[in-house]
Amino acid sequence: SNGAMMAYRLACELSKKIAAIASVAGSMSENLALNCSPSKAISVLVMHGMNDPLIPFDGGEVHFGRLMLGRVLSISDTVKYWVNHNKCSYNGNKSYYLISSFPKDILSDILNPTLVKHCVHYSEYDEDNP
Repeated sequence: SNGAMMAYRLACELSKKIAAIASVAGSMSENLALNCSPSKAISVLVMHGMNDPLIPFDGGEVHFGRLMLGRVLSISDTVKYWVNHNKCSYNGNKSYYLISSFPKDILSDILNPTLVKHCVHYSEYDEDNP
């Protein structure tokens, strides 16, 4: 989660030197989201579990034991931040995916060039109903 948060910070602060980031089990802090101003679009891949014990999927306070470490955006709001920043347009098809867990065909979705162009892919996956 710390590495994911660092990746978001690097995208915000070093966008002239970074083309893309991948976030694994982390979200953007509320403070970073308020102060983030990348100079260009950044490709972003977000991977986060629904039941992460440290970084809440729905956002809010991050706790480590009794220690409160700050507040984070929900994963959905983090994705929306990058969709808006990158000026992705909604065209009514499979353009935005929030990958809450990996569907069996995720690799084909990722490799499909029509789905990639500085846009965050968003999809909910229910492993009981693939």
